[in-house]
Amino acid sequence: GNIQIGQRVTFGKTVNDPYFGGLILNNQNATVTFDDVSFHNGQLINYCQAINIVNSDVSNTYFGSHRGNVTLDNSTFDHAWTYFTNTGSLQPISTLTITDCIFSNGNYAGINM
Repeated sequence: GNIQIGQRVTFGKTVNDPYFGGLILNNQNATVTFDDVSFHNGQLINYCQAINIVNSDVSNTYFGSHRGNVTLDNSTFDHAWTYFTNTGSLQPISTLTITDCIFSNGNYAGINM
């Protein structure tokens, strides 16, 4: 099935934990959309058919997508490591679309493919 995350949701560490373990999206048939979502100090790992990150803020976070279509639109990636690779033999990454995004990464690679 598909996952739609509501707006103004934050995925990040709690007061007592220095690091948010993150989300691992492992349904190869799913399409996931994050619209107006924040990721802080954690990770997002994708194995879905498609992932869309729109109007969102990703900071101090590892975002790795290992299959499917990836769309990044009007989002900010601050000290975030974005990594895209083809590991799915059934349906590897078909397209990577980046529109109106800001990458400010200091010592990190902005996009690693």
